Amino acid sequence: MTILENEYGNLEQDHTKDDEEEEEEEDIVNQELDLRNSTIKIKRQKSSLNISILKEDITSIKGVGVRVAEKLKVGHFNTIVGIASTTAERLSQINGIGNALAKRIIEGAKAIMDRKNLQDFTIGKNTSVEEINNNYNNKSSITMDEPISSPTIEPLKKMISDAQFNPWFDQKFKIKRSGGSISPERKKEGTLPIDSTTTNENSLEGEKIEYEEIENYEDEIEVMGDNQNSYAVPKETLKKSEPNLVEKPTPKVETSQKKTIPDEKIDPQEKAVILGRITKTLQAQGYYILKKQSTMKELFAHVDILALKNIYVNEVLEFIIFIPLKVSMLKGKVQISNEVIKYIPTSEKFKKKGSVFKKLIDSYFGNLEECHELIKEELERGTLLSSVNKCLKQEISLKTSITKKNLFFSIGPQQFKMLVEPVLICQGEVGFLEKVTPFAYLKDINLHILAEDNLTELLQFIERKYTLLEKHKIKETSLLPYYETYNQFLKRSELFSIPFIGFAFGLFGILGLQLFQMLGLFLNIGYGLLGIY
Repeated sequence: MTILENEYGNLEQDHTKDDEEEEEEEDIVNQELDLRNSTIKIKRQKSSLNISILKEDITSIKGVGVRVAEKLKVGHFNTIVGIASTTAERLSQINGIGNALAKRIIEGAKAIMDRKNLQDFTIGKNTSVEEINNNYNNKSSITMDEPISSPTIEPLKKMISDAQFNPWFDQKFKIKRSGGSISPERKKEGTLPIDSTTTNENSLEGEKIEYEEIENYEDEIEVMGDNQNSYAVPKETLKKSEPNLVEKPTPKVETSQKKTIPDEKIDPQEKAVILGRITKTLQAQGYYILKKQSTMKELFAHVDILALKNIYVNEVLEFIIFIPLKVSMLKGKVQISNEVIKYIPTSEKFKKKGSVFKKLIDSYFGNLEECHELIKEELERGTLLSSVNKCLKQEISLKTSITKKNLFFSIGPQQFKMLVEPVLICQGEVGFLEKVTPFAYLKDINLHILAEDNLTELLQFIERKYTLLEKHKIKETSLLPYYETYNQFLKRSELFSIPFIGFAFGLFGILGLQLFQMLGLFLNIGYGLLGIY
């Protein structure tokens, strides 16, 4: 009996120990649940406090920072309600706040008040949009290595072994402050948190979704008594939801059909090639090409190329010829006379637009005509003269009089005569109806019009023309000095003889007056001679 009694006593002690351990474990479970419920209540209290704080924080208004808030407080605008009820005129009276900023601040305050008024009508909750956003950013979310279902608690008399409690008390609840993961079940139900980029128009919908998430969180920690045999711990594998990328149909862009109409103008690439050929031709004839400069924008806006060349005449004179050149974009034929300028298009389709092309040619003529004055101004100002000195590697200067009047360009005894010969290069044939010069020439504006092939001949013609004119002047002026001095002597002798002629006329007058007195003398002499004979 003693052995049986001892074994029975040991069984009772073991049973009491098991009961005590089960009671301790049940107390731990209840404490864990109470702790979770208390944390949820504390979070709700904090969020409610945040609501009251945010309502009085004017920096929550869109466009109001710390500095603007200080300015508003100086103007006695400390509440969102006061800002929403004021006017833009009153708000703009504060230093540093304009009318546009005042309107934006008032609109932001009114938007907050509207959201507050709307959320007052929500059923069962009294949270605002600011609370929802703060709860989403600040609430601690629970991530689980393995998703577990809501556990059920059995009565204390039917508690199972410690091995069945281990899944509940494992360290599988990790607290995070932001961006917590959500169980796949809630992802399927569509209760995902709203993205931070959601607009204010969807704020009420986001509030409902966040509220449903809080309720689901409470449901997970509630004690359910459906299964009284054990804690049901179903294990599910985590499935990362990948976003479904939907390809949007790209709109088909219809390529514009190229025009089949023949071009009457050359394109910029062709013009660049033509200018390259012209530059080589000018350089082959000894011309320097002036580079475009910001100080002479107006001059280079009127021309495509500006070239120059110095020509020796004699020991005291040199020519500097400027060639402002422009390329016509038109491909048709040009007929020129001193009275009429006519353009003939390459295609009959453009004949009706002849006046338009005529205006374009006139614009070329106007630009090249203005080059005379522009080159003269730039030379006198010194900007163009400095470029000339760099090209010719000389130190030409402009001589002026005592009254600052411009006289001539020179280097010591050597003088320089500046000549300007504008040239218009055409792509088509150029006809000149006057037949006076080998090249089309407008005398009124001193402009040469020709095709690109004749450019070399024109440059040589210009050089010969001015050289021969200067030599012819020298020959003519060599015969003039004698005749000029003779004529000057005659004119001066006439002027100097006037006093002597006047003196002679005076003497003749005096002699005439004395003839009356000498008349008696002559009579007496005559009588005496008669008596003697």
